[in-house]
Parts: sequence; C-alpha cells; structure tokens
Amino acid sequence: MIEYHADDYGLFIKQSQRILDCCDKGALNGVSIMPNSPNLDECMKLLKGYDDIYITVHLNLVSEKPLSPKNEIKCLVDEKGYFHNPFLKLTLASLFPDQKRIYKDRIKKELTRQLMRCAPYMKNGNYRIDSHRHYHMIPVVFDALMEIIEEKGLKVEYIRDPSENISLIVGNKDIIRAAKPVNLVKVAVLNIFSLRNKCKSKLFREKSCKFTGVYFSGNMNYKNASLIVNKVKNDTRYIKENWEVLFHPGGVEEKEDLITLCDKEDKSFFTSQGRRDEAEALRMFAEK
Repeated sequence: MIEYHADDYGLFIKQSQRILDCCDKGALNGVSIMPNSPNLDECMKLLKGYDDIYITVHLNLVSEKPLSPKNEIKCLVDEKGYFHNPFLKLTLASLFPDQKRIYKDRIKKELTRQLMRCAPYMKNGNYRIDSHRHYHMIPVVFDALMEIIEEKGLKVEYIRDPSENISLIVGNKDIIRAAKPVNLVKVAVLNIFSLRNKCKSKLFREKSCKFTGVYFSGNMNYKNASLIVNKVKNDTRYIKENWEVLFHPGGVEEKEDLITLCDKEDKSFFTSQGRRDEAEALRMFAEK
C-alpha cells in the first residue's frame, strides 16, 4: 500500500484547501497537521467527511510561535518568542549530557502541549507522529518524544522513519542525477539517526514503514516522483511493503498569510513553484 502524504496541513486555511484539493482530485490520502498553528482548529473543520484520510501530528520545533510560555522553553526560542532551532544546534546539544538534559526538558514541555492539542483529531486515540523538517529524528528530540509517549501512555500506531532505502538509487542514474546534492546529505544524516533511534526504541522499529521523499525534497514533481514510485510499484523487493511517499503541495499565496510567516526558509519554500508542481504530481498519480 502506498500512502501519498502531504505535510504542513493547517498552517493557513487557503493553503490547507489547496492540500485537500489534492485529495479530491488527486492521489493524496494522508496529511500531517501543524499543532502550533493558530489556524489549526478552523482547518480541521475542513476535514470533516474525509474519513479515510490518514492524520498525523506534524511536531514543530522549527518555525512560528510555540504553544508553551516563553519562560518555560527559553533555549528554544528567540527574544520575540519564536522558534529558533537550527538542526545543527539541536544535534550538537544531543552530544553533551548537560546540554542534552536541559534541552530535553524544554523540548518535552513543548512537544507534550503539541501532542495534547492534536489529541481530539487522532482517530480512536491512536497517534501518528512525524515532524517539520524531520526534527523528531534528532537524538535529543527523539529521546524526549519517546519519554513523553511512555509517561503519558500514548497509543501510537505510526512514527515516520524518514530514512531512505539506498537500494532505490543503486544503479539508477536518473535518480542520482535528479536529486540535489544537499538532499543526498540529508539522506545520509537521517539514515544515521534512524539506525541510532531504532537501536534505542522497539516502538520506533515496530511502528514505522518504508518511506521516500527526501531524495527529491522540495522537488517531488511528477517526473522525479515517478522514478521512485514506479520502482516501488513494480519491483518485487518493494511491492509487498507499506510505503509513505511525501509531498508538499500546500503553497501559500495570500499576502495576509505571507506576512505572518517569520521563518525565511519556510517563506521561500511555501511560495516556490515546487508547491504547484507537487500538487500537479498528485493529480497525475490519480490518473495513472
């Protein structure tokens, strides 16, 4: 089974409607919801009637404002109270016990609030979990998440493992040529974190599935995505596995929404042509 999945649902109303359009007219059958978005509850009303769509918590330690008071998570936010957590910063904090203890305590406070806010939207109380830019794979974040799950007794049916199967690209020069070098670096880092986290957590090993979407992150147009999707559908090594194929079709076009985006990387990402190209890819997969 292939889950065609879209991240970032609930950021803005119009943006979320564009994502749902990929469900109505395309192959999309899964979304990740932004727990710290002020528009989340309104956007979730749009999902009424979409009973078959997979809903996942998109934990966010990267952009916009947290749900926690600023004074409780000082090391995670800037002076204005917005998230300021470069991937490298949290990765380095994972390496030093004193720093890791401080960061993990703050991270647990915020992630707990995000998980609890999304509780009403988890079907049958079963959590599906991933994160913005895959931050849940960073050791200090991952360990904090696992502690929350155990302490709160959360029922978890899925945790995204964004590691990519290297065999997908072995001998496939088209994929290697099309993938951006920075994405190949991301694949290497996430694969290392995946190995570490699987050693740490039986739950993670048991509640993840095959995944693809980092090789062409930000550029999952139909031509690129087909290189992998067709292999997953037709190669006997993969067709019996469950797969999550990740897209980001939720472009932001409204001026009133754009002015509220504080993270420069998010603003560039959500306004790029890639968002429209990925929405078109999902529509084309539905036609095949």
